[in-house]
Amino acid sequence: MGRSIRSLKLAAAVGVAALCCIQAASAQTACREAKVTAFDGGGFQSFGYSVAVSGDTAVIGAQWDNDLGTQSGSAYVYQREPGLEGSWVFAQKLLASDGTTNNRFGSAVTIDGDVIVVGAFGHFHDDDSGSGSAYVFRFDNDTSMWIEEQELLASDGETGDKFGFSVVISGDVAVIGAMGDDDNGGQSGSAYVFRYHAKSRLWIEEQKLLASDGAAGDFFGDAVAIVADPAGDVALIGAGGHDDLGNNAGAAYVFRFDPKTSRWQEEQKLLASDGATSHVFGLAAVSLSGIEDKVAVIGAHGNGTGRAYVFRYDPKNSTWFEEQKLVPSGGAPQQFGRAAAIDGDAR
Repeated sequence: MGRSIRSLKLAAAVGVAALCCIQAASAQTACREAKVTAFDGGGFQSFGYSVAVSGDTAVIGAQWDNDLGTQSGSAYVYQREPGLEGSWVFAQKLLASDGTTNNRFGSAVTIDGDVIVVGAFGHFHDDDSGSGSAYVFRFDNDTSMWIEEQELLASDGETGDKFGFSVVISGDVAVIGAMGDDDNGGQSGSAYVFRYHAKSRLWIEEQKLLASDGAAGDFFGDAVAIVADPAGDVALIGAGGHDDLGNNAGAAYVFRFDPKTSRWQEEQKLLASDGATSHVFGLAAVSLSGIEDKVAVIGAHGNGTGRAYVFRYDPKNSTWFEEQKLVPSGGAPQQFGRAAAIDGDAR
């Protein structure tokens, strides 16, 4: 009780991000800590399209920035000043070492401690247009700078895969979504797990994840989330185009890493209890939290109004169950559920 949770509220079209705080003890109140803009911002840079926060560091993507060519993209790092509530200062602008036109670097960002991952789903590799990539930056204490550590690429990347459309990191594990991959049909989608090996100081592709019942147009990998667990890390992958409950009703898939076999296994497919055509459950918005008490929040912003669903893991039955549907009082506005995040245990 009384624990504060910081989040970001965005207005990407006008290039503004508002850093907000929410008091968990009184969820009805919120305050805007600071309004930040890009120091070199211009029209249509999409500053604020993606955001992530870890501790006192915020990363804000600007996927249409033009420093390295039209829509090459960038990301901005802001630091919260110690002892100065509401004071966020610009720290560094991140660019891809090999960035070029239409890379869309900054379309997705994630941060955990001293590591940032930035997606660039439009990146060209070996002449494959839009195969995509993701870039890992690590904070260097000696220089107080974020240094590009490695560019991540899919081992089987092809044109239009959009690897890097979604990114998430937790500790030494990163999950990169490739919603345009076509292993199970056109744009069925996939996600790749990378793990950092301290000895070699390299991020190594560990496994490619596919939905057991994936089909064309599912967009599996459009949204990704991960939470560490001593018994086996857990990943949540959204597939907003899945059709079990109607065309584009959506689904989300839980995968768990088995330390004994060093393999990720699909644990359960999650569906909304009232899912229907065009709800796009799992499209763009999935989040995981908790070690002992795991909670997932999945957005469904389609069909004119929006909603979000809370799922909780029951360790006794080893299953996930829908706990509650979230809709604002007075009805859900359009795009409610377009983004979702949770920090700590939801109780």
